[in-house]
Amino acid sequence: MTAVTIVVVFAVGLAQSDGPSSSGPRAPSVTQARAQIQGAPEPLRQLYARSNALLPETTFDRLLASVRGYPVVVNVWASYCGPCRQEFGLLRRAAARYGKQVAFLGLDADATPGPAEAFLRKNPTLYPHVRDPRGRLADRLSAGVVLPSTVILRPDGQIAAVFAGAYPNPQRLAEDLARYAKVTNEQ
Repeated sequence: MTAVTIVVVFAVGLAQSDGPSSSGPRAPSVTQARAQIQGAPEPLRQLYARSNALLPETTFDRLLASVRGYPVVVNVWASYCGPCRQEFGLLRRAAARYGKQVAFLGLDADATPGPAEAFLRKNPTLYPHVRDPRGRLADRLSAGVVLPSTVILRPDGQIAAVFAGAYPNPQRLAEDLARYAKVTNEQ
């Protein structure tokens, strides 16, 4: 690897890392996260092939159907929401850590796509996001009132848990994933 390549890789990694308001270690870049989920089952690999995409509301049910049989973490967020922004790095790290066992999806509550697209460019994720400007999908998941909210779906698609507000730390999310999604500590 040449010195220029190393500098470029380092700079891209810094650009894709969490900001200073994020708690815990820096989230992995999408490339690093993909390396962590190598060997994931095909439905999860297909979902994560759409990493960082901001998709139309109409794709949500198809995405859920494509990962039926796996637990799903759906995070409802908006680019203007301070707690959402602070929690984002925690979810990026969790997706990299548990992405072989759990499907992760974002629901963007921004009224227009521009702010969300700009935020995702600075904070890229392993998983895709679906636009939900009217909150219909969040309401369907019982997560329509508080931003951020995180919904854990069982492998059969039924709601197992709703966490209103930002997860306070990675341990609390790991506990909920173990309890409701039956994940192991696989790295």
